[in-house]
Amino acid sequence: MALIRCPECNKEVSDKANFCIHCGFPLENYVKGIEKANFEDWDRRLVAADSLPPAEMLRELIKLGEEGFVRGYDNAGFYYFENGNFEEAYKYYRLAQEADPTDGNVMNNIGWLYAQRGFSGFNPAVAMDYLKQSDIGMAHNNLAQIYQGLVAGFEAYANDELAIEHYELAVERGYREPHVYNNLGCLYSDVRCHYVYAAAYCHLAQITEGELTAADRKLFKDNYDTTMQLVEENSGTAWIDHIKNITAPEEIEGMIDFVNSEIERYTGSRTHNRTRCPDCGCEFIS
Repeated sequence: MALIRCPECNKEVSDKANFCIHCGFPLENYVKGIEKANFEDWDRRLVAADSLPPAEMLRELIKLGEEGFVRGYDNAGFYYFENGNFEEAYKYYRLAQEADPTDGNVMNNIGWLYAQRGFSGFNPAVAMDYLKQSDIGMAHNNLAQIYQGLVAGFEAYANDELAIEHYELAVERGYREPHVYNNLGCLYSDVRCHYVYAAAYCHLAQITEGELTAADRKLFKDNYDTTMQLVEENSGTAWIDHIKNITAPEEIEGMIDFVNSEIERYTGSRTHNRTRCPDCGCEFIS
């Protein structure tokens, strides 16, 4: 709770009050206007802070946090995290959590901090608890990497099906990075033997913008070539051009339905001489 001045009588009153206790002036819309103006100013200052030298940037971020803007503390914590100072990162992440215990970004950042072996508080169970409390795309990506076995110290949590589930949730929540698509493609190929899905996701990894190293680009291209070859060998060439035309994950199921219907129309059967997967049409099912 904070105190504001009533615009009618100029006396102090709680920002949570619907009416001024002194003169009865309705405050709800007035307070909303103040909050909107504050957030617009905070957002502007947050963006501007990125162009400042580190020491000045941190002062501005901490000041924003002190004024009540959670992103200020959270971004200060992230700066320290990125620079390997996990103890200072923890300090500011916790201040952000105290300011808003339900913020998904903060929950994710604290969880990912607990997942770092260089952090004195490294604790897989606590990390998982925080990450599961967050429902943002990045948290689902972090959980997926843990379940896929890509994070040291979390071997006990390995579960490929859960990895697929959380990568798909990451995509659903808007976290659409090339590595997410690539990892989904590899899992669909290696775990589910759904080569059409696998190739479609590997194709999306190829066409999605992102900060990738040359090694990443080569790896993703190799995975794409491999999954496309598996599609051709196990499901036929009818799929190839349709996979290449995919531009978003939402198009995959529609493409599969269309190609399956075309195969059935021309051959009279969706199965050929082997049982096809009912989801993707793949003939190789384990």
